[in-house]
Amino acid sequence: MNEELSVIEQEEVADLSELTPKEIRAKIKEMSEALDYAEEREKNEILEDLDRKLEDKGYTLRDIGLAKIGKKRGKKRVLAPKYKNPETGDTWSGVGREPKWITESGKKKENFAIG
Repeated sequence: MNEELSVIEQEEVADLSELTPKEIRAKIKEMSEALDYAEEREKNEILEDLDRKLEDKGYTLRDIGLAKIGKKRGKKRVLAPKYKNPETGDTWSGVGREPKWITESGKKKENFAIG
């Protein structure tokens, strides 16, 4: 069997040696995507098998801490400032809790509006 693998590997290398770099990159990309798909499929099969075994015993994936909880959050968006402290230059977008420099000033937030 090792001889068979050796012959196959030699044929594959000979085939690759005739390709251009662009064609080799395309094959690498194709193989990488195939590997990602195969790994994901294998993980899902393992999780499904484990889920069935746990269910037989009265447990869930969540019970042992393996369930996906919640959604992944995207990048935090940056909001443009709407209010500015004239003394320090600190800014606030108007979203969330009012900063101390507004609440402690005793003035309305509109007094600190930019523009």
